[in-house]
Amino acid sequence: METKQLINNQVMPRNSKLILWIILSILGLVFLWTFFIRSQFTKTTIQFLELIFLMLLSLILLRLNDFRAETAQIDYQNKKLQKIKLNLWIYLLIIIGLTIPLSEFFGNIGMILLFVELICMALLSFLVLKYYDLPLVFFLIILFGLYIKRQHWPFAAEDMTVGTCLLSVIALFNSGRFLITFKKNPFLRWFGFFAGIIIALFMTGMLYFNLHWSGNVRMILIFSGCSLFIIYVLALVFTLPNSNYIAWNNIERKVFFRAVLIPMVFIFALITLIVVFSHTYNSIMGRLGEGSFTFLYEDNSIKLFDLEGILPI
Repeated sequence: METKQLINNQVMPRNSKLILWIILSILGLVFLWTFFIRSQFTKTTIQFLELIFLMLLSLILLRLNDFRAETAQIDYQNKKLQKIKLNLWIYLLIIIGLTIPLSEFFGNIGMILLFVELICMALLSFLVLKYYDLPLVFFLIILFGLYIKRQHWPFAAEDMTVGTCLLSVIALFNSGRFLITFKKNPFLRWFGFFAGIIIALFMTGMLYFNLHWSGNVRMILIFSGCSLFIIYVLALVFTLPNSNYIAWNNIERKVFFRAVLIPMVFIFALITLIVVFSHTYNSIMGRLGEGSFTFLYEDNSIKLFDLEGILPI
């Protein structure tokens, strides 16, 4: 029996990795194929869908891997209950993935159905996922909102608002949890604490930016998030060698990657697009011709005085 169990444990990870590499390879080939599409609208739509499906797949595989490790030492009844909740959550994610390409054909009914499914996914995620996995779900909901806004479908503002509010709340909650839970690991404690604050500030500013709300508020939030992010990255680079990372346990490493590094990668990508390459971001979102993002201290207007030797433009 022990030999058989050992063989199963060796075969299953290999099969999972093989399936994962096949799916990622297909997504990569489709992504490369989009570069040969002439229509910018079609290209952006396909790439949006690739990102959404990749995040859905990643969430499912991460949770399945955690479930296998967590249920090894619990009794049969608890394992059965957790498996039921996990299956419901996975089926809901699959239904959402199927609803996206079909929503356009059902009009407003499809948009309402997709919005309800996203709300159900968010609520069910609180029961199925750990606190360090929840930010990935809310980033996914925001990505849904951006995709719907790119397509000019209804409920885009609602999706982005719900996703951003839930993300900000859970990010601040995680910040407090880092201070309480990881007292023996100062590096993870403080970097996890400030990661939640940066996420809440920048993503709230991004919500204001995409929905064209108060200009001053969105610039203050985005500027604060960008400034803290730059300081955060510098501090991370210089203090990581002294963090004694080798001595961390599996939970600390898992939390660091899923609640700190991966969300910070999303923040870095959004900062690069919104602040540095604003015209590219507007092109992706189908807003060609709109002005670029400017900070409070920037002034794009140049006033020439009517003096001798200076010709007005």
